[in-house]
Amino acid sequence: MDNYQKQLMIEALLEKRKKPSKEVSEIDTIINNLRNELKSDGIKVSEPPNPEIVNTPPVNNILNLFPTTGGIQSQVLAAMDYQNKPLKMSQITETIKEQTGRDLDVRETVRGMNKKFLLILMKINNSNKYSYWVKPEWYDKESRSLREQYKLQDMDILYDPSNIEYIGIKK
Repeated sequence: MDNYQKQLMIEALLEKRKKPSKEVSEIDTIINNLRNELKSDGIKVSEPPNPEIVNTPPVNNILNLFPTTGGIQSQVLAAMDYQNKPLKMSQITETIKEQTGRDLDVRETVRGMNKKFLLILMKINNSNKYSYWVKPEWYDKESRSLREQYKLQDMDILYDPSNIEYIGIKK
C-alpha cells in the first residue's frame, strides 16, 4: 500500500469513525498504525480530530500527501498522483502551491524528470499550448496512448490520436 492509499484509508476511516459503532477502537488502532507508517516515511501527518466535536466539516488532509522532507521531484509526483490526470505545467505548480503553500518554478525539474523517463510529455497538435505531463504508468505502449482512466474528458472526440505525440517514453 503506497502513502497515497494509506492517507485515503485514514480519511475514509475518520469518516466512518464519526458514526457510533463497536468498531471505533479497531478503527483507532488502524488509523494510528497508518499514521505511524506515514511518519516513518517522512510524511507530515495531522493530528486526529477531536471525536467529541460533532458537526464539524471534514478536514482536508491532502497536504499530508506531499512529502515535506523530499525534493521538488517528489512534490511533482505527489501533484500528479493527487490530480490523477494529465496536467499542464501550470497545473502542477498550482497543485503544489495549494497543497504546500510553496510557490515553486517546477519547469526545469519537470523537464529533467522527462529526460530521466519519470514523466512523459503529451503534445497535442504539435503545440506547446496543448502540452500535458503524464506519468509513465499511465501510458499504454501497446495502444500507444493513455490508458482509459487517465484520458482527458472527451479526449478521443476532441483530438485525433494521430495528432498526439508522446515524448520521453522509455524503450
